[in-house]
Amino acid sequence: MKTTQHVHAGRSTGAVFTLIELLVVIAIIAILAAMLLPALGKAKGIAKRAICVNNLKSLGLAHHQYIVDYDGYLAHSANTETGSLNEVYYTWADKIAPYVGFTGPSSTPFQSYAKPAIAGQQSNVFTCPENVGGEFYGNFASFAVNALFGNVSLGYTILPIFKLDAFPTPSGKAYLFDGGGYRCREVDFCAAPTALSNCILRARHDLKSNVIFLDNHAAIYSYPPLPYAYDAGVTGARWLSKDSLPPAGL
Repeated sequence: MKTTQHVHAGRSTGAVFTLIELLVVIAIIAILAAMLLPALGKAKGIAKRAICVNNLKSLGLAHHQYIVDYDGYLAHSANTETGSLNEVYYTWADKIAPYVGFTGPSSTPFQSYAKPAIAGQQSNVFTCPENVGGEFYGNFASFAVNALFGNVSLGYTILPIFKLDAFPTPSGKAYLFDGGGYRCREVDFCAAPTALSNCILRARHDLKSNVIFLDNHAAIYSYPPLPYAYDAGVTGARWLSKDSLPPAGL
């Protein structure tokens, strides 16, 4: 008997289905990545902001230890001890550096051991994670300091330096903040570049800045209430000066 053979093509399309399935999976992964990456970036930014706050709190605690050791006097940003312009840039940091572990024979421990430009010192306590190399090629810290810890003459803080109790509301006056690394007068307390000011504020954290106050509490602020544009120091005085009322809500 003659046998008829039937040839079945089978699922010759199987490979095509597998390719389609692979493409679908790739598309799903791409969509999920597009959805998750902004969230991951935001989480990373939040983590950096938290580290920045912790560094500020460590420096604030160091400042309070300095105040205790020096009979209530603030660790100022500049004075006339030597007449050196470097005092404008480094004095505040040199005075508290030993309290955060930078000690040695030098009388200028920040300049000698802690500047971000020094090998191994990027990302130290004087820096913000959004500015690990510090300001001005690593010569300055990531944080600016209130310049109004003494009277100001010709733009420079002069002796005598104030004691902490000269500030009626230390919880409403800034000590350190995301900034250009050295002393900040009221006219410099802004972020927008201008020929009228050094514009020392830095909006590093999603257009916001971390601030630690003289009572050692820290918070993050947007613009406003921080002044983005130059206003001749009107807002800066409220954040920095002992003689002005603190900004509303502080």
